[in-house]
Amino acid sequence: MEFTYETRFDQPVERVYPYVADPTLWGEYVAAVVERTSMPDTTDGAVPRWQAVDRLGPMRVSFTDVLVERDEGHRVVWRHSAPWNATTEYRLEPDGSGARLSMRFTGSPSGPLWFMGLIPGGIAARMMARDFARLRQVLGSGSPADR
Repeated sequence: MEFTYETRFDQPVERVYPYVADPTLWGEYVAAVVERTSMPDTTDGAVPRWQAVDRLGPMRVSFTDVLVERDEGHRVVWRHSAPWNATTEYRLEPDGSGARLSMRFTGSPSGPLWFMGLIPGGIAARMMARDFARLRQVLGSGSPADR
């Protein structure tokens, strides 16, 4: 399963970036997110991880989000453990006074999420459009520090 999505925000990159870089903020705009809790690092503190719970219809699925790459203010890549078995990459570029966000999701959902691999890219893009419409509303209400 692979799909991409691109959209533009009227907010500058530095205003949008925290919302794709910080999993604790995802629940503010991603419909499926139930919880993201930072996990203590068992390595040397270099690999941020979060225990994650998503809801898809009546199902709740638990997994781990791991930060794979970060180019501060520009790009972030997340790996999601089973049952997602996926990677999500976000890229942000300045676009006039706003920001252009490109998202790429690649994965092989398994177990209770096997059916997600059957969803056509167009439907997945509509789901992303709804999430990012919610992010536009959140961005209009002030920064995370303001709330």
